Amino acid sequence: MIPAQAMSELVAGLLLGLGLIMPIGAQNLFIVQQGISLGAPRVFYATLATTCCDALLIAAGSLGLGTLFAGHDILRSALMAVGGAYLLYLAWQNLRRPDAAGLDGQRAAPLTARRTITRAMGVSLLNPHAILDTVGVIGAVGIARDGAARVWFAAGCVLASLVWFTLLGTAALAVRHRLTGRGRLWIARVSSAVMAFFALLLWSELALA
Repeated sequence: MIPAQAMSELVAGLLLGLGLIMPIGAQNLFIVQQGISLGAPRVFYATLATTCCDALLIAAGSLGLGTLFAGHDILRSALMAVGGAYLLYLAWQNLRRPDAAGLDGQRAAPLTARRTITRAMGVSLLNPHAILDTVGVIGAVGIARDGAARVWFAAGCVLASLVWFTLLGTAALAVRHRLTGRGRLWIARVSSAVMAFFALLLWSELALA
């Protein structure tokens, strides 16, 4: 039985985590794209990898490493530049590979589990918005807590990532076989356009910094 105070911290972390992760972002688009294009089990590899990356970043923020970005503008600028480039790369890859089944019904060679996990790590660990949310925002809230309270709060935030990414992946799987090849192509185009928009947004923020 989880003590009442611990449960309170767990729920607080869960709610904050969901509030930060639910808005559309590169991680969400990546999970949906994996579910629609590649299906199971690839989407669950991506889900697990993104959750583990979020857990790592949340732990780093809870340890106070978010101060690195506050005191080192060069580090933040480098992260934004690299993150923007990686998002453009993912957008380009989506357009090159819009549908794992192919528009003509011929099956394309699926990505390996290793490449799926590597891309999931990239979209998490090279994503400035995800890092600032986890290390910065969650870290700032979590570090104000002491001892076990901080651990339970961080656990709630990690649980939010696991729950949300799993729901997204499962929803993508549910609609996967109902989409025609042309429908998947348009989803890939929209996904690529949004990723490119986020990349340009990062670079614009960098130029104005």
